[in-house]
Amino acid sequence: MKRRAAAVALVIAGLAFSALPAQAAPTEVTPSAPEPAAAPDTQTILVTLDSAGSDPEATAEAVVSKAADAIGDAEISEVRRVTKTTVAVTLSGGVTASEADQVAAKVDDQHNVKTASTAAVFHPADINLEASLWNINGAASKYGVAADYVWGTTMGSGVRVGVVDTGITRHTDLDANVIAGYDFVSAAYGPGDGNGWDTDPSDMGDAHYDESGSHVDSSWHGTHVSGTIAAVRNNSGVVGVAPEASIEPLRVLGSNGGTEADVIAAITWAVGGTVYNPETGSPLATNPLPVQVLNLSLGGNDRCSAAMQAAINYAVLTKGVPVVVAAGNSGEQLYQFAPANCANVIRVTASTYTGTKAGFSNYGDYWDPATIAAPGGSGYSTPCDSTGGECGGVLSTINTGTDGPSTNPSVSVSYAYMWGTSMAAPHVSGVLALLRALHPDWSVAQLTAAIRGSATTMVGCSAVECGPGIVNAARAFTITNFLAIKKAPSISGTFKVGKTLKAKSGSWSAKVKVSYRWLRNGVPISKATKSKYKLTKKDKAKWVSVQVTVTGPAGYAKVVKVPTAHKVKG
Repeated sequence: MKRRAAAVALVIAGLAFSALPAQAAPTEVTPSAPEPAAAPDTQTILVTLDSAGSDPEATAEAVVSKAADAIGDAEISEVRRVTKTTVAVTLSGGVTASEADQVAAKVDDQHNVKTASTAAVFHPADINLEASLWNINGAASKYGVAADYVWGTTMGSGVRVGVVDTGITRHTDLDANVIAGYDFVSAAYGPGDGNGWDTDPSDMGDAHYDESGSHVDSSWHGTHVSGTIAAVRNNSGVVGVAPEASIEPLRVLGSNGGTEADVIAAITWAVGGTVYNPETGSPLATNPLPVQVLNLSLGGNDRCSAAMQAAINYAVLTKGVPVVVAAGNSGEQLYQFAPANCANVIRVTASTYTGTKAGFSNYGDYWDPATIAAPGGSGYSTPCDSTGGECGGVLSTINTGTDGPSTNPSVSVSYAYMWGTSMAAPHVSGVLALLRALHPDWSVAQLTAAIRGSATTMVGCSAVECGPGIVNAARAFTITNFLAIKKAPSISGTFKVGKTLKAKSGSWSAKVKVSYRWLRNGVPISKATKSKYKLTKKDKAKWVSVQVTVTGPAGYAKVVKVPTAHKVKG
């Protein structure tokens, strides 16, 4: 669920449960680390003369030649003037670094030589993008998840996050955190490895031809999502929200998309349930590493099926595993996008660098309200304030192959901007991993209440459309207690134009402060922030309710409730 990003972003398709046009499966290629370059068999002496003289090259060559006479097969293979007074003299013949240092020391003592030293060998500096990630770091943007503020307490060690997606590729920012998973892509869905289900969840690529016959490159979607959750913190490349959590790749999407049956199997197996191999009819061995968080950055245009709901209920209600689902990218209400419209899931909408809802993001309604928002990008180039840089997308790990995974050395240091609710969901999964590490005994309901009750307020989006705000790890870590409802908030009055409605705050387990925001079709009504609201002609035939925000003592999670909406009569 992402859109194409400028320059380096890739396009993903086939995340719907329906199949796409078939194509030949790409040849399996296993990425490997590049062979180290051979050490040079030459040594260079940098000679800086007191003055250039008439022939600095000849002068430098003469003093180096004299100093190197005692070294076996050493010979001068190159003399190159660098500046007016500095000359690089290269020795070949297997001269060691120690021998070169001895030569340089002797040259340094010669007449007309200002200094002499062995030339150092420089390599490209690692690209460290960790501190500049607006979506991860608290200092980079007030609308990021501020994960770095809690890393002094935990980085998610010991928590396993299942990524139900396209699989995973090798990457230096991920390899240390990837554990054994499973490939659930059935043979008909373009698995790319020549078979159906197996124990290797490697992403073989989801390249395909679209309806117009154009080739669509592989997305490496699962690798990008995984990087946002748990890319390692190594002062190089990017970093994930929970950089010490484990990623369990659960491959369900191939070049032809993925079948709902395989997604259901992946969810069930991931949390420790029993599933049956479609080819043999035999049950798979139980997952020895059941996950504590599940991320589903996928979906299709449909209502939640009974079978999918049963799998989610098993994960959440029986196994106590939160299921995080992307809301979709059609810019519509998410009631027609499964599995985000299933009950008991955490529905994630996409927010931007400026704290607004992304234009492409699906959004909640009164019947399927959003749970939380998270950084997903804007869908277009967005400068990062006065600091420059790109904040229109989410930067994460990627492969460079167009069809199958690339074996090019750059595969280990490849990154790309993508945007979409697919990118938003893993931020929430990462924060849940951090919370799970801090509070292993918390239930799914408590984890959900903690992220909702500590969210950063969004710009112009209601709790129905986007949830209470943007997930914020630093604020979530301050939650130590939860308000209990004695009597739920409600609305009294007649839903008819000209009548006045009154919001009732309900009754709570602790002393609370309450604020109100009236909603029309789930959208905030301008200046309607009192407990009473008089219905106007603009409300006729619209659905009206109120967003009640309840704030308890310090350490308590806020609670946001929206009573049942009613259609206003004329």
